[in-house]
Amino acid sequence: MGLVNSQKQRSEKESNVFGHILSVTDKVRKADAERTKRVNSSANLRTKFDEKTVWNDKGVDHDHFKINTHGTFQGASFSSEEAKKTPKVKKRPIIVVPAALSSLITIHNANELLVGSHYYSNEEMRKKETRKDSHVIRRSISRTQAEEYIIIDNPTKLHREDWDRIVAVFTNGQAWQFSGWKDYNDNPVKLFEKYQGFHLAFAEDEIAPNVKNWNIKILTISKHETKRHNDQTAVREFWKTLDEYMKKKEIEPVLVNTEK
Repeated sequence: MGLVNSQKQRSEKESNVFGHILSVTDKVRKADAERTKRVNSSANLRTKFDEKTVWNDKGVDHDHFKINTHGTFQGASFSSEEAKKTPKVKKRPIIVVPAALSSLITIHNANELLVGSHYYSNEEMRKKETRKDSHVIRRSISRTQAEEYIIIDNPTKLHREDWDRIVAVFTNGQAWQFSGWKDYNDNPVKLFEKYQGFHLAFAEDEIAPNVKNWNIKILTISKHETKRHNDQTAVREFWKTLDEYMKKKEIEPVLVNTEK
């Protein structure tokens, strides 16, 4: 019986100690959260504390219970400068194309033109693929790397913070294309003051009157299939203009490794 009582008393004692540890842990975490707030509000301020001392002050034997007192809490040694250096997850830049099938470039044929440097009509491409709300394209920049962009045709579905990801807007020359666009509703002049605009047209056709009044880059291709090899000239002009715009706006593309 004595042995049983002894074991029972030891179990109760350790249970009480563990309960005390949990209570202390909660207090330390709260104190650490307050300390982190103070650190973030003062540039270059570094706060340090000895976690081992905290446990000893509370009467807890950290060695016996194998408590790690090094780096257990996130705010042990932190500064606002370190927070600034925390890498952010990059999101793919967005290229907007018209939804109207009367436009020469849409979500159906954008990849073939901008990546493959070959124009296919929307009718041709619609027969080959199912309609998508967005499409990821990859522009090869080396043997092992490519840049990724997202093609969409309905930016009204974007969250407000995602509008900053837009790097190019293709227009069919009609102002109604921009109906419902946040901050730019039926106002293409204001829109193309912020974003790089493009208009794709057949060289044999007249340019839409509206396009001449907007700050956009006009790209032309031929109607004739025998001149499809000239499509690459328009595509080169597109990427050159877009690269210059992104460099000016300090927008970095998303790079992916294509090496197998």
